[in-house]
Amino acid sequence: MNSQLKFSIIIPAYNEEKHIAACLQAIKNQLIPKNMYEVVVIDNCSSDNTAVIAKKYNALIIKENKKGYIHALSAGLNHARAPLIAVTDADSIPNKDWLLRLAEIYEKYPKVGYSTGTMLYDPPSFYVSLINMLMNMGAELFKVGCGFHMSFRKEAWEKIAPFPPDLNFNVDAWIAFEIGKKGYNRYFIRNNWIKSSSRHIFGIVGIKYMTKSMLNLIGLILFNKTFFYDFGDVRE
Repeated sequence: MNSQLKFSIIIPAYNEEKHIAACLQAIKNQLIPKNMYEVVVIDNCSSDNTAVIAKKYNALIIKENKKGYIHALSAGLNHARAPLIAVTDADSIPNKDWLLRLAEIYEKYPKVGYSTGTMLYDPPSFYVSLINMLMNMGAELFKVGCGFHMSFRKEAWEKIAPFPPDLNFNVDAWIAFEIGKKGYNRYFIRNNWIKSSSRHIFGIVGIKYMTKSMLNLIGLILFNKTFFYDFGDVRE
């Protein structure tokens, strides 16, 4: 293994040919040297050109034939080689110093096992701005990110692995809470932003998505369990 390898970037993807190139280009533009991170794209039963596009960016492509975010994420984590893991979505765009600022926090604070930062749904609107404000207030208060913006030490993940069999929706919050239970600190980095598609949060589908997510978060906090398993497929 390259001794300079610092991050494994995990990107679960299902039929993301419209978005994954922009995501991978933003990762390619990161300010840290390219030999300090690897990109692992998990092709989770895609029927489009997601994997073909990802290969053009020299990503490691992992096929996961059991459909579901939890299975894709597990496959990516199993292939991660670096001591730090960063997770984002294929329809998300990290700012150019995303990894650099994460690296600074983990180096400065050895007890930090999990870190996230500002999350922005895009394109903006009044409704989206309201969701962004509420989401980031909660994230900063509880030091919990979402699936398109979370990172953690591999050693911390290994202490909480594997995922419970009934977990899928809100696995991101579960990771944060479980790492905290192992004695690690969690950290929120203001203005270390990642933008993600707001397609999940509009209309009736979006209302159901946000409601289920909120109820799952309450369930994790109060009962250490979620009530809903499926996300539902949202595509443009």
